[in-house]
Amino acid sequence: MSIGEHTHRRHRDGKFRLFATCVAVRGARNSAIYDLNRLRLLAFPTPYLDVLEELQRLSIEQVLQDHVAIGDVERVSDFVDYLLEAEVAFFVEDHDAFPALVQDWDCPAIIDNAIIDVDDTMHDFRACIGELDAVGCQFLQVRAYSTAFVLDHIRTIVAAATNTSLRSVEFLLCYTPDLECELTQLVRDHHIITRAVVHSAPLTVRKQLFAEHELLDGIGQKEIEFYARAVTSCEACGYITAKDLKAPTIDEFMEMSMFNGCLNRKISIDAQGNIKNCPSFSGEFGNITSMRLADVVKQAEFRRVWSIYKDNISVCKDCELRYACTDCRAYTVGDDPLGKPSRCGYDPYTGVWDENNRRDQMSPEFARGAFHE
Repeated sequence: MSIGEHTHRRHRDGKFRLFATCVAVRGARNSAIYDLNRLRLLAFPTPYLDVLEELQRLSIEQVLQDHVAIGDVERVSDFVDYLLEAEVAFFVEDHDAFPALVQDWDCPAIIDNAIIDVDDTMHDFRACIGELDAVGCQFLQVRAYSTAFVLDHIRTIVAAATNTSLRSVEFLLCYTPDLECELTQLVRDHHIITRAVVHSAPLTVRKQLFAEHELLDGIGQKEIEFYARAVTSCEACGYITAKDLKAPTIDEFMEMSMFNGCLNRKISIDAQGNIKNCPSFSGEFGNITSMRLADVVKQAEFRRVWSIYKDNISVCKDCELRYACTDCRAYTVGDDPLGKPSRCGYDPYTGVWDENNRRDQMSPEFARGAFHE
């Protein structure tokens, strides 16, 4: 007798329940349980989600009895065992004693995250960061596509970010032979630099860094990542592959179930200084040389894309992975604002990834503060 079978008998009058931080998400062919504490996804065929919903309304004995006629008792029992052993569910007599998570998300800042793109022409970085501080921005990503952006520019940005609302600055840099040694020291010495990625490098390699004060603070390690591929513009963004997906935290899940996972509370300055929702967008809201960010974020049109969340998007709304994917509104099927991301290689109706669309390009995660190879 398995552990699950023993539990079934002891709890024949109880109801099955997922832990509050384990949320079931329905998809067309497959569904998934998002374990928001352990940051993992448990996928299974969607018919089992119907069983799970029955288990949360009826006793297990009733559910098993209902499935006797169609010969599904063993499969239902195995599914219960699987969820119990995965520690995402338990039996309970009183459902009300274990309320579900309240769906809610908010941010104390007008703007939560920002991107500044750089090519051969430099921005006035001190002025840009002053503008970001005025709207409470917490996370900044600077993406440099050419060698014109050098270490002194990083030092300027780090100095300007001191004593502002910014909590984290990430850098995407173009490789030069003299970059590695000094960059390592910069990342090690400045707490606000949380990650650095170097593209167009001779080899793809990750370099782990440790610093005593960081270890004492419980932060531990940082990484500098060197990638052989070249990233020459924001056009490399928007590709969604299996390796780009990650299980969300509670906060990320709540945000993505209510707002756009990429564009919500974001502002961007492209390589020409144009203010946009995302550097890959064609529409702009003035230039940083003549327009204040605080005035841009007040515009209803600028905020419109914040609320385009996955349950409103064609195809995505039927995908079990929709809250593990940050989305890309810059490239959509048919240029439809509510169309599926055209650079996504997954078909939720077949549960198959399209190998022809799995391009080795910049991940959509570049726009949300995490870097993936």
